[in-house]
Amino acid sequence: MKKLYSTITMLAMMVAALGLTACGGSGDDDEIGGDGGGSSTFLIGTWSVTSGQGWGGYTGDGEAEYLQFKSNGTYINVQFDDGLYITKGNWSATDTELVMKETEGNILGTYTYKILNHTESSMTLKMWGITVNLTKVPDSTIDKYLNGGGSSTSSTFTILQTYQNGNEEPYTYDNEYAIKSLCAEFENLKLFERTSGSYFSLMYPRGDLYIVFPSSKYGKDLDASYFSQGFSDFGEDATEIVRIDPYSAGWYGHYLSGSAKVVKNDGRYITVTFNNYEVYIKRTPQEIKIKLNGTLSFENKVK
Repeated sequence: MKKLYSTITMLAMMVAALGLTACGGSGDDDEIGGDGGGSSTFLIGTWSVTSGQGWGGYTGDGEAEYLQFKSNGTYINVQFDDGLYITKGNWSATDTELVMKETEGNILGTYTYKILNHTESSMTLKMWGITVNLTKVPDSTIDKYLNGGGSSTSSTFTILQTYQNGNEEPYTYDNEYAIKSLCAEFENLKLFERTSGSYFSLMYPRGDLYIVFPSSKYGKDLDASYFSQGFSDFGEDATEIVRIDPYSAGWYGHYLSGSAKVVKNDGRYITVTFNNYEVYIKRTPQEIKIKLNGTLSFENKVK
């Protein structure tokens, strides 16, 4: 998957990689879930990320990126740049500090930002050496991203991750907004250490999962038209499985059981129904099984 992380997400990734809570925020759950009092009510509404400056000359020049803070203490972070990426969570704030607890997305955790300055229509946030500039826009600005574009699917999609000790982690995506956060795509970039080729990919809190149709078997990258309606050869003979975890480590494996079938291909989306489609991945000494159920539309990124 070609991921171009947002300015806000980039900050969160730096913190998560070191296992820290940013800028001394306590991250206690009881601090999240309200607007933090009168001094922070200016935050309520939708903000456009206009620029960011910091480490390595990072500028945060995505096509579009927004943060929407709601009066009930929840937020939505939307980025659109060669794909739609959506995260959500809870927030609280004072006049000088913003705490965001991501509850749905790829980098779950609690992150604290300093509010360097603000007016009713603009503000500047900072974490570590990176600053982010935002301008307030109408709430309706992000409607086109929440109600159209990105991955479209049926009403429910589930991911079940099972560890060697039998512990299970279920993830249920039961509405259109949640399913779009999976950022399902079809692509054929060369991204992996041990395999390359055309692949279907999705993002979930434990990493990025790839169902790969390797060029070593097919002799070339595959066009989206190869996966016509009724195509069901997602088994061991056709595919390899790769997972890139949140720390960018590669896990490799193969198909185990279950089925997957293309139910629609309109050129823009390849829609696949998974029925107990289970795969195995390993990164010594750990082994994991992942089971997919439901229907997911993968956006065609092959040009």
